[in-house]
Amino acid sequence: ALVLALVVTIRVVTAVKANSRAQAELIHGAQTDPLTGLPNRTVLLERINDVIGSTWRADTHPTLYFVDLDRFKNINDSLGHAAGDEVLVTVARRLVNAVTPDAMVARLSGDEYVVLDTTATSQGAAMACAERLLAVFREPLALSQGDVFVTASIGVAAINPTSTTSAEDLVR
Repeated sequence: ALVLALVVTIRVVTAVKANSRAQAELIHGAQTDPLTGLPNRTVLLERINDVIGSTWRADTHPTLYFVDLDRFKNINDSLGHAAGDEVLVTVARRLVNAVTPDAMVARLSGDEYVVLDTTATSQGAAMACAERLLAVFREPLALSQGDVFVTASIGVAAINPTSTTSAEDLVR
């Protein structure tokens, strides 16, 4: 009887652990872009709303950077979707490496990324970050098919503590 109770206990513990892992995987899948592993639009909007509703310090200027790859459709059309996916993953990695660890890089959809930097201390610091993000595109991207140059456009939006703008409006 003791052995049977031990076997049942082990099976219950194993089932609970498997269920917990499955739930964690579902949550992770619902919050991340499957290609790049970056946070997705939902997580980004939640974080922006958190920033909008948080207590503000006078020495911070939370800033959003909207990065859109130029003529990305041409890459997919001429080199194929696999090459396009390589570009998106490489760009994601470069953007993450270009910002502070406190910043969030998210992929909205297609070739659109948003960076949320809550640590900027001035408009000058925000513009310096924008320059670092643009510098990501100065070097060619090494793809399995060869090097390719990609350019991007960037939009910058400061988050104002007195604004009634929604996270969705800021991203738009």
